[in-house]
Amino acid sequence: MRILTIAASLPAPGAPAYGVDAVFAPIVRHLVDAGHDVWVLTVESASVPSAGAPTVWPWLIRDCPDPDVLPAQWTATHKLQYLWKMRRNYRATRRALRLSKPDVVYYSDLGLLTAAPVGAVEDAGHPGVFHAHDWYALDLLEGARQPTPDGGVKGMVLSWAQRGRRPVTIGGARLLANSHYVMDRYVEAGWLPEMAMLVYNGIGDQFFVERQRDEPQQRSVLFAGRCVPDKGLHVAVEALGNVVARHSDVELHAIGTFRDDAYRRTVEAAAKAHGVADRLVFRGYVPRDDMPAEYSRHLCTVVPSLWDEPFGLVSVESQAAGTPAIVSRRGGLPETVRDGETGIAVEPGDATALAEAIGRLLSDGALWGHMSRAGAEFVRDQFRIEDTCARVEQHLRAAADAGA
Repeated sequence: MRILTIAASLPAPGAPAYGVDAVFAPIVRHLVDAGHDVWVLTVESASVPSAGAPTVWPWLIRDCPDPDVLPAQWTATHKLQYLWKMRRNYRATRRALRLSKPDVVYYSDLGLLTAAPVGAVEDAGHPGVFHAHDWYALDLLEGARQPTPDGGVKGMVLSWAQRGRRPVTIGGARLLANSHYVMDRYVEAGWLPEMAMLVYNGIGDQFFVERQRDEPQQRSVLFAGRCVPDKGLHVAVEALGNVVARHSDVELHAIGTFRDDAYRRTVEAAAKAHGVADRLVFRGYVPRDDMPAEYSRHLCTVVPSLWDEPFGLVSVESQAAGTPAIVSRRGGLPETVRDGETGIAVEPGDATALAEAIGRLLSDGALWGHMSRAGAEFVRDQFRIEDTCARVEQHLRAAADAGA
């Protein structure tokens, strides 16, 4: 197949990949290794060797206007920048289509690229496969409910500005969702159910333990992720305060960086208020290559998110390493554990329930051992990156055949 992929970024070979990139980069490698002709239309890319690698076109614009300025705060200059970005990305996509002549287009991450690439592909009549890693692209559907501008000079200007901003044709492209939760959000927005397919995110073999683990001597709980309020680190700190009343030797290790000092002060104040300031260990950034060993050091991992996570990569990676995960019952997170079997799901924001779950794993070695074994088996069965890549390839081929 000839495949044009559209994504906000593509990590260089061997470079750390996070979030969407951690899934997209292996998919691109898989498609190239499978013998397909692959082009990547993107914003950010490092120099990629020509042998055995896709052709990369870094022609798209993402951060214009400044993404830190909310649309409600846009000035006339910001609006003009946005219109220029839409037009620029539309033209860049049409150019990539002319050069690649793809059998199918694979959208991995539109991010802040606007819907212009989608409009360009639809105008050119190429079949597409839309990979929904979250629900942020749902605004692409909203335009379907807006009237087409009238004629005249004003209408011509509006048509020029909106060209490529048209919504994804509802039901016109295959939708690959990384969780049932995300898939349901798109179907509720109007995507045809028969065009929506579940393709869970996968992880590499480096995260899987090679042998059954013993219960770790280090009685610590791991939090890994961005240290922002929505991730619920302060809830984990409050839970730790409840746990240490019965297990005084427990620590909470927080891996990740704070976006601002204010939230760090909030977390530190909570630790002091709950008497666990000396039990909270800030670890900062840890390279992704070191995370498999990091997961294996801890008794359990907590993912106490207060928002609807589309998926839950930390939960999956932790279980692969034989470390049970305790997750919030929000968004796609519950789909990453078998509650009571491989991990535990608790209500978001409920520090008492989170403390009780941690306490169960601390007190019951047999339960911990069972969850450690079952979790690794569960993830190996459901969340391997090889399976994710194969399923994406399968859907790309089906879309290409249907559009031929």
